[in-house]
Amino acid sequence: MKLVLIIEDEEELMEEISDILKYEGYQTIKSNNGNKGIKIAKKSVPDLILCDILMRGKNGFEVLENLKKDSKTQLIPFIFITAVDGNKNLRKGMDMGADDYLTKPFTRHDLLNAIKARFFKQNIINKNIKKVRDSIIYTIPHEFRTPLNIIMNFSDIIRNDADNMVAEDISMMGMSIYENSNRLYEIIKEYLTYIDTEINEGTKSFSSLTDISGIIRRIVHNVASLHDRTNDYILKTESCEVDIIQEWFTFALKELVSNAFKFSEPGQPVYVSLKVSDDSFKIVIKDKGRGFPQGSVKKINAFVQFDRHTYQQQGIGLGLFIAKRIVELHRGTLRIKSKTGKGSVVCLKIPCKNYKTVSN
Repeated sequence: MKLVLIIEDEEELMEEISDILKYEGYQTIKSNNGNKGIKIAKKSVPDLILCDILMRGKNGFEVLENLKKDSKTQLIPFIFITAVDGNKNLRKGMDMGADDYLTKPFTRHDLLNAIKARFFKQNIINKNIKKVRDSIIYTIPHEFRTPLNIIMNFSDIIRNDADNMVAEDISMMGMSIYENSNRLYEIIKEYLTYIDTEINEGTKSFSSLTDISGIIRRIVHNVASLHDRTNDYILKTESCEVDIIQEWFTFALKELVSNAFKFSEPGQPVYVSLKVSDDSFKIVIKDKGRGFPQGSVKKINAFVQFDRHTYQQQGIGLGLFIAKRIVELHRGTLRIKSKTGKGSVVCLKIPCKNYKTVSN
């Protein structure tokens, strides 16, 4: 049974809301002022809070602000009840993290629909959290353990039996240790970049780059080299000066280019182009590989890998999600068109506030 906290200083309205919710199968707990409501919320941790804005003691905004600072209550769905129909106050509440509004007078239908909508959204969020949690529990340990086991086993063999080994075997084991160390490094870097974008959104400094074309060329060539496919790419770029967060942008582009090579066969060309307009630059990455399953592009999320059950893939399923997020943090868009067995076209477009074309 869902527990709903009602914080409302109009006793008659508070009782009416409580009666409606009880009839619909909800459990309710009530408070006639903000101070008391905060204490009840922190003690009972309800599933949803209905809170009036204008009250004696702490008003609704102060209640919400206080609860958002507490880890126990900051994620509880919060609906304002208000007689104030001003856009300024409504906007203020939304900016503070309110989920919805009910403007007095409201109907029984309005009340129940608002609550059902919040619980429906919360259920979706909880399911996504469970998927992420399960992925973290099962995928990340496996992806760490696999290369680490190889590194430890081969290192132990070399350490204990190097005198009895031929140079060719030592060289082979050393190469495997190096490759798996790089794999482990990339997994850690991917995860740390994910944390970085989540924590430092809005705090990173943009830097002006005059050679974005050169950055793209280096990334494409380096990725192609890693796949031993330096003859498989076609690159066309223009020069411009743009403002970007270089470490994030580099990560995003490397991830997108890597996917084009990873999911296409040697000998199949990968096309990369940079086009510049008056207010933005656009990068298009095209391959003729296996493509994404139908409908999966819309499901890009953290710790999600497409067709992992069909293809044996390395990685923790963060790269594409991080790339999309980085593009969006640059106020840009990432579009992917894909057909199974036909390949993919990735287009990222980023606006340039301080755009300046540089002569070739």
